[in-house]
Amino acid sequence: MGLKIRKHLTDKFDTTKSVWKNSEGEVKQIEQPPYAIIDTASLVAFLESYFLSLQAEIENSWLFARIQHDEIAYLTFLEAIRLRNNGSKALRIALMISCLSIVSQGYGTAQSNDVPGIREVDYKRMGHSEYEAYNRDSCERPLPPSITHAIDVGLLKALKKLEKELIKVLTDMIFKPKIKPWYELFLTFFVIFWNLDYIRQGATSYNNAKHGTVSTSYMMKIRKRKRKWH
Repeated sequence: MGLKIRKHLTDKFDTTKSVWKNSEGEVKQIEQPPYAIIDTASLVAFLESYFLSLQAEIENSWLFARIQHDEIAYLTFLEAIRLRNNGSKALRIALMISCLSIVSQGYGTAQSNDVPGIREVDYKRMGHSEYEAYNRDSCERPLPPSITHAIDVGLLKALKKLEKELIKVLTDMIFKPKIKPWYELFLTFFVIFWNLDYIRQGATSYNNAKHGTVSTSYMMKIRKRKRKWH
Protein backbone atom coordinates (compact mmCIF):
# COMPACT_ATOMS: atom_id res chain seq x y z
CA MET A 1 0.00 0.00 0.00
CA GLY A 2 1.50 3.34 -1.06
CA LEU A 3 1.09 6.42 1.14
CA LYS A 4 2.61 9.88 0.76
CA ILE A 5 4.29 10.93 4.00
CA ARG A 6 6.57 13.66 5.30
CA LYS A 7 8.27 14.60 8.55
CA HIS A 8 6.44 16.92 10.92
CA LEU A 9 7.33 19.14 13.85
CA THR A 10 6.62 17.63 17.24
CA ASP A 11 5.44 19.14 20.51
CA LYS A 12 4.96 17.79 24.02
CA PHE A 13 1.68 16.12 23.04
CA ASP A 14 3.20 14.15 20.14
CA THR A 15 4.82 10.78 20.58
CA THR A 16 7.24 8.99 18.32
CA LYS A 17 7.50 6.02 20.67
CA SER A 18 5.59 2.77 21.04
CA VAL A 19 5.82 1.46 24.60
CA TRP A 20 4.38 -1.76 26.01
CA LYS A 21 4.94 -4.56 28.49
CA ASN A 22 5.57 -8.09 27.29
CA SER A 23 4.10 -11.15 29.01
CA GLU A 24 7.07 -11.25 31.41
CA GLY A 25 6.32 -7.71 32.60
CA GLU A 26 9.35 -6.19 30.84
CA VAL A 27 8.82 -2.70 29.38
CA LYS A 28 9.73 -2.52 25.70
CA GLN A 29 10.05 0.60 23.59
CA ILE A 30 10.45 1.47 19.92
CA GLU A 31 11.05 4.98 18.60
CA GLN A 32 10.70 6.00 14.96
CA PRO A 33 11.09 9.38 13.21
CA PRO A 34 8.11 11.81 13.25
CA TYR A 35 6.52 11.01 9.89
CA ALA A 36 2.85 11.69 9.11
CA ILE A 37 0.50 11.07 6.20
CA ILE A 38 0.16 14.14 3.94
CA ASP A 39 -3.34 13.65 2.53
CA THR A 40 -5.65 12.47 5.30
CA ALA A 41 -8.78 13.87 3.60
CA SER A 42 -8.89 11.09 1.01
CA LEU A 43 -7.45 8.43 3.33
CA VAL A 44 -10.77 6.81 4.30
CA ALA A 45 -11.85 6.07 0.72
CA PHE A 46 -8.36 4.90 -0.19
CA LEU A 47 -8.06 2.49 2.77
CA GLU A 48 -11.54 1.04 2.22
CA SER A 49 -10.89 0.50 -1.48
CA TYR A 50 -7.41 -0.95 -0.96
CA PHE A 51 -8.20 -3.42 1.82
CA LEU A 52 -11.51 -4.55 0.34
CA SER A 53 -9.67 -5.34 -2.89
CA LEU A 54 -7.68 -7.81 -0.75
CA GLN A 55 -10.74 -9.13 1.11
CA ALA A 56 -10.50 -12.70 -0.21
CA GLU A 57 -6.82 -12.88 0.77
CA ILE A 58 -7.54 -11.46 4.24
CA GLU A 59 -10.36 -13.95 4.76
CA ASN A 60 -8.27 -16.93 3.64
CA SER A 61 -5.00 -16.09 5.40
CA TRP A 62 -6.02 -14.08 8.49
CA LEU A 63 -9.64 -14.75 9.36
CA PHE A 64 -9.56 -18.52 8.91
CA ALA A 65 -6.20 -18.71 10.68
CA ARG A 66 -7.91 -17.34 13.79
CA ILE A 67 -10.83 -19.78 13.72
CA GLN A 68 -9.17 -22.93 12.38
CA HIS A 69 -9.46 -24.68 15.76
CA ASP A 70 -13.09 -23.59 16.30
CA GLU A 71 -15.11 -25.99 14.16
CA ILE A 72 -18.43 -24.17 14.61
CA ALA A 73 -16.97 -20.77 13.71
CA TYR A 74 -15.00 -22.25 10.79
CA LEU A 75 -18.02 -23.96 9.22
CA THR A 76 -20.31 -21.00 9.90
CA PHE A 77 -17.96 -18.54 8.20
CA LEU A 78 -17.65 -20.90 5.21
CA GLU A 79 -21.44 -20.88 4.93
CA ALA A 80 -21.59 -17.09 5.38
CA ILE A 81 -19.10 -16.64 2.55
CA ARG A 82 -21.09 -19.05 0.35
CA LEU A 83 -24.27 -17.01 0.83
CA ARG A 84 -22.33 -13.77 0.39
CA ASN A 85 -21.06 -15.05 -2.96
CA ASN A 86 -24.64 -15.92 -3.91
CA GLY A 87 -25.76 -12.31 -3.50
CA SER A 88 -26.49 -11.70 0.21
CA LYS A 89 -26.11 -7.96 0.76
CA ALA A 90 -26.19 -8.28 4.57
CA LEU A 91 -23.39 -10.85 4.62
CA ARG A 92 -21.38 -8.89 2.07
CA ILE A 93 -21.35 -5.87 4.39
CA ALA A 94 -20.86 -7.92 7.59
CA LEU A 95 -17.82 -9.69 6.11
CA MET A 96 -16.42 -6.37 4.87
CA ILE A 97 -16.67 -5.11 8.46
CA SER A 98 -14.79 -8.21 9.69
CA CYS A 99 -12.11 -7.66 7.06
CA LEU A 100 -11.47 -4.03 8.05
CA SER A 101 -11.57 -4.89 11.77
CA ILE A 102 -8.81 -7.45 11.32
CA VAL A 103 -6.46 -5.03 9.55
CA SER A 104 -7.03 -2.24 12.10
CA GLN A 105 -4.79 -3.83 14.73
CA GLY A 106 -1.63 -1.71 14.35
CA TYR A 107 0.41 -4.02 12.13
CA GLY A 108 1.79 -1.32 9.82
CA THR A 109 5.28 -1.97 8.45
CA ALA A 110 7.41 0.18 6.12
CA GLN A 111 8.21 -1.70 2.92
CA SER A 112 10.05 1.05 1.02
CA ASN A 113 13.75 1.70 1.61
CA ASP A 114 13.27 5.33 0.54
CA VAL A 115 12.06 6.45 3.99
CA PRO A 116 15.12 7.62 5.98
CA GLY A 117 15.36 6.77 9.64
CA ILE A 118 12.78 3.97 9.86
CA ARG A 119 14.74 1.32 11.71
CA GLU A 120 14.23 -2.43 11.74
CA VAL A 121 13.08 -4.11 14.92
CA ASP A 122 13.59 -7.77 15.85
CA TYR A 123 10.30 -8.53 17.59
CA LYS A 124 11.46 -12.01 18.54
CA ARG A 125 13.91 -10.39 20.95
CA MET A 126 11.11 -8.34 22.53
CA GLY A 127 9.42 -11.37 24.07
CA HIS A 128 5.84 -12.57 23.84
CA SER A 129 3.04 -10.00 24.04
CA GLU A 130 -0.73 -10.42 24.44
CA TYR A 131 -1.35 -7.74 21.82
CA GLU A 132 -0.88 -9.02 18.28
CA ALA A 133 0.81 -5.90 16.91
CA TYR A 134 3.66 -6.32 19.43
CA ASN A 135 3.82 -10.10 19.08
CA ARG A 136 5.32 -10.41 15.62
CA ASP A 137 7.69 -13.33 15.15
CA SER A 138 9.86 -11.47 12.66
CA CYS A 139 12.16 -8.53 11.94
CA GLU A 140 10.12 -5.58 10.65
CA ARG A 141 10.20 -1.80 10.27
CA PRO A 142 7.10 -0.65 12.21
CA LEU A 143 5.42 2.56 11.14
CA PRO A 144 5.69 5.67 13.35
CA PRO A 145 2.75 6.08 15.76
CA SER A 146 1.35 9.14 13.95
CA ILE A 147 0.97 7.13 10.72
CA THR A 148 -0.48 4.12 12.51
CA HIS A 149 -2.96 6.38 14.32
CA ALA A 150 -4.06 8.06 11.08
CA ILE A 151 -4.63 4.66 9.44
CA ASP A 152 -6.60 3.43 12.47
CA VAL A 153 -8.80 6.55 12.43
CA GLY A 154 -9.37 6.15 8.68
CA LEU A 155 -10.36 2.51 9.10
CA LEU A 156 -12.70 3.35 11.99
CA LYS A 157 -14.46 5.95 9.81
CA ALA A 158 -14.81 3.39 7.02
CA LEU A 159 -16.18 0.87 9.53
CA LYS A 160 -18.71 3.40 10.83
CA LYS A 161 -19.99 3.97 7.30
CA LEU A 162 -20.35 0.22 6.69
CA GLU A 163 -22.10 -0.26 10.03
CA LYS A 164 -24.73 2.34 9.07
CA GLU A 165 -25.27 0.54 5.75
CA LEU A 166 -25.69 -2.79 7.55
CA ILE A 167 -28.24 -1.34 10.00
CA LYS A 168 -30.37 -0.15 7.06
CA VAL A 169 -30.20 -3.56 5.38
CA LEU A 170 -31.03 -5.45 8.59
CA THR A 171 -33.89 -3.07 9.40
CA ASP A 172 -35.40 -3.80 6.01
CA MET A 173 -34.92 -7.57 6.42
CA ILE A 174 -36.43 -7.72 9.91
CA PHE A 175 -39.17 -5.11 10.10
CA LYS A 176 -40.69 -4.90 6.63
CA PRO A 177 -43.84 -7.05 6.23
CA LYS A 178 -42.49 -9.97 4.23
CA ILE A 179 -41.11 -13.48 4.74
CA LYS A 180 -38.06 -13.20 7.01
CA PRO A 181 -34.79 -14.71 5.72
CA TRP A 182 -33.97 -16.22 9.13
CA TYR A 183 -31.04 -18.33 7.97
CA GLU A 184 -29.34 -15.36 6.35
CA LEU A 185 -30.05 -13.27 9.44
CA PHE A 186 -28.58 -15.95 11.73
CA LEU A 187 -25.35 -16.07 9.71
CA THR A 188 -25.13 -12.27 9.60
CA PHE A 189 -25.55 -11.95 13.37
CA PHE A 190 -22.98 -14.70 13.92
CA VAL A 191 -20.41 -12.76 11.86
CA ILE A 192 -21.27 -9.52 13.69
CA PHE A 193 -21.04 -11.00 17.19
CA TRP A 194 -17.84 -12.89 16.35
CA ASN A 195 -16.37 -9.60 15.19
CA LEU A 196 -17.48 -7.79 18.36
CA ASP A 197 -15.76 -10.45 20.45
CA TYR A 198 -12.62 -10.15 18.31
CA ILE A 199 -12.58 -6.38 18.91
CA ARG A 200 -13.16 -6.91 22.65
CA GLN A 201 -10.25 -9.34 22.87
CA GLY A 202 -8.02 -6.89 20.98
CA ALA A 203 -8.98 -4.04 23.33
CA THR A 204 -8.31 -6.21 26.38
CA SER A 205 -4.90 -7.38 25.15
CA TYR A 206 -3.97 -3.78 24.20
CA ASN A 207 -5.02 -2.61 27.65
CA ASN A 208 -2.92 -5.31 29.33
CA ALA A 209 0.12 -4.59 27.15
CA LYS A 210 -0.04 -0.86 27.95
CA HIS A 211 -0.79 -1.22 31.67
CA GLY A 212 1.87 0.50 33.75
CA THR A 213 3.46 2.27 30.78
CA VAL A 214 1.19 5.29 30.22
CA SER A 215 -0.54 7.92 32.32
CA THR A 216 -3.45 7.03 34.61
CA SER A 217 -5.82 9.37 32.76
CA TYR A 218 -5.10 7.65 29.45
CA MET A 219 -5.69 4.22 30.95
CA MET A 220 -9.02 5.43 32.37
CA LYS A 221 -10.14 6.39 28.86
CA ILE A 222 -9.24 2.89 27.60
CA ARG A 223 -11.16 1.26 30.45
CA LYS A 224 -14.18 3.50 29.80
CA ARG A 225 -14.26 2.41 26.14
CA LYS A 226 -13.84 -1.21 27.17
CA ARG A 227 -16.86 -1.03 29.52
CA LYS A 228 -19.02 0.16 26.60
CA TRP A 229 -18.23 -3.07 24.71
CA HIS A 230 -19.38 -5.34 27.58
